[in-house]
Amino acid sequence: MQDNYLQESPALKINAGIFFLLKKTQLEPTDVQSLFDLILFHEKELVPKNRIEFYGYLRSLCILTLTEDFERVEIEDVLNKLYKNNLERGYLHYEGKINRTKYWAVSSNATRTKDFDWAISFIEKYKNEIRDENETKDIYRLNLANYLFAI
Repeated sequence: MQDNYLQESPALKINAGIFFLLKKTQLEPTDVQSLFDLILFHEKELVPKNRIEFYGYLRSLCILTLTEDFERVEIEDVLNKLYKNNLERGYLHYEGKINRTKYWAVSSNATRTKDFDWAISFIEKYKNEIRDENETKDIYRLNLANYLFAI
């Protein structure tokens, strides 16, 4: 009976997938990629708010995994793809701006995965869209410095 509900409701199916991953003791890249693919597959059936929240949960699951074991490069690679996808679709912006912590997370993840060309492109392209950036562009300059140190 339960499976019928999961098959009928993409939102329930994705929520169940998130719950399953939260219960796992160690997240595998295939787990993250499977949930990512599931959200992508059902994206058009989801209301925008749910879509944005599901991607947020998925990014958070990756970050939690990396917090426990910073050497999980394969999770960082999936997270990098997720950031790129979500950025392209506008899911990282709020009212036309990107939060400075997300700006940092995206650029530092790209540099850690050695996606240097994309990292500098991101840093430069979105430098004027940082929420609460000051007049001396400190957030932009910090991200640029982090990138330059990485290369």
